[in-house]
Amino acid sequence: MFKKLATSYALRISIYYLIFGLLWILFSDAILNALVTNQAVNEQMQTYKGWFYVSLTALLFFFWAKRALDRIQLLSTVDQLTGLKNREWAMEYGRSLVESGARFYLIAINIDDFKLVNDSEGHAKGDDMLRHMSQLLRHMSQLLREWAPEPDKIARIGGDEFVIFDRQSDYSELRTSLSMLSVKLRQSRTFISKTVPFSASAGVVCHPDDSSSFKQLLSDLDATMDHAKKQGNGQICYYHSFMNERLKNRVTMIKSLYEAVEKREFDVHYQLQIDTKTNKVLGAEALLRWKLMQVSIPPSEFIPLAEEVGLINQINEIVLTKAILQLKDAGLLGTAIPKVAINISPMQFKTASDAHALLEVASRFADDLPHVRFEMTETSVMENVDDALVILNQLCRLGASISIDDFGTGHSSLGRLKELPIDEIKIDRAFIQDIPGDPQGEVIVKTIIAMVQTMGLELVAEGVETNNQAEFLSSHGCSVHQGFLYARPVPISELLSSPPLIKLLNIAGATGDNVTSIFASKAKR
Repeated sequence: MFKKLATSYALRISIYYLIFGLLWILFSDAILNALVTNQAVNEQMQTYKGWFYVSLTALLFFFWAKRALDRIQLLSTVDQLTGLKNREWAMEYGRSLVESGARFYLIAINIDDFKLVNDSEGHAKGDDMLRHMSQLLRHMSQLLREWAPEPDKIARIGGDEFVIFDRQSDYSELRTSLSMLSVKLRQSRTFISKTVPFSASAGVVCHPDDSSSFKQLLSDLDATMDHAKKQGNGQICYYHSFMNERLKNRVTMIKSLYEAVEKREFDVHYQLQIDTKTNKVLGAEALLRWKLMQVSIPPSEFIPLAEEVGLINQINEIVLTKAILQLKDAGLLGTAIPKVAINISPMQFKTASDAHALLEVASRFADDLPHVRFEMTETSVMENVDDALVILNQLCRLGASISIDDFGTGHSSLGRLKELPIDEIKIDRAFIQDIPGDPQGEVIVKTIIAMVQTMGLELVAEGVETNNQAEFLSSHGCSVHQGFLYARPVPISELLSSPPLIKLLNIAGATGDNVTSIFASKAKR
């Protein structure tokens, strides 16, 4: 853009010079000749005229060039989409404030779920949302007069990120103003997106209280903004030193996640699912495991982070590939382990590109998909039920089966649930842990069992850890169990070397011992 603008200004100056030069030559000579008839004086005046022309054009060139450069400099500090100041201006202005020793608050404002709108509804909708936010920041005049008497000290520094430099407010005034802004955003009924309400989160740091370096101030602001995002939409957070340490840990984990994906360093462990009626293994759930510097990181910590930074598709591909190939190489898939259950991230239903990535990986194992069951949480399906229906139907056409995990913890509509091509429901461990003995829990479990039986679906109870739990479930019609009572999640090597697990995997030819008793003594210890 600036190259075209510079060319435009250069061309304009050249045209001005050409016109001025032609007019000068035509009229100055005619006027001089008419006024000065003496040849010697005329020649002397021609010399003066030339000097005057050079001086005048130099002066005009100076003003034209300065005007053009001022215009270009102004445009170089303005965000073209919103008309606010841009990142370059914000960095320069922030450094100048720090160098001058000024006290100021630096406020970051990020639009919530902006990436989701961009991915699901297109960049045009995302641009509309950015423009709407800039208008809110500009035109809430009463608030801005109290809060930032210099409303041009607002900048868009990238994506959905805005910053405000506030040199006027004290701490209590700032808190009041930000709370008012948050209310204004929540009350705004202009929903640019069809599906996502308009809200924003804010982080606040102070110079020099939090840092005397602008670079460090920006780092503190990132940490504060990250903390605000984790609290949920529409949150306002003020910097504390512990946030920076948390941000450093987060950055380290993100970097390590990228390396782990590139090197495919994730492990898959398998937890068997047992039919206590027939004493047979009906399947195994493939569970993701990851170690960072020899320390096991819980999936609940790194999976949300992988979803946030866009690595979940690659991780899902690694789990699916490793699980199928490991069990096939061991001769277990479709035989001793009839089906392997693989979890699907809720992100797979968010955008068309994520769904395509899942279907593309699944199609590579089309011959093995009859032995694969994809598990997804009840909540993730119900939040995107229409999109989920399309994706699940395509997976079923490829030969896979579908299971709803953590059933009972979400907000399913039974009518919508019947529309889904599912063939298995898993009772969440939260309902299993207090039975028998918890009357309310017992009623919930018995209700789920009766409902699933009526629907003609398969049923698995997760988190079975005691004989009493197993007996209660079996006596009320749920015979397929998964939990520590039978087997802990183990890697493929241990699955093939542990005598109790080998006995389970070959249960059809075993002596007929009840499978619960194999691990009963271990569970009691």
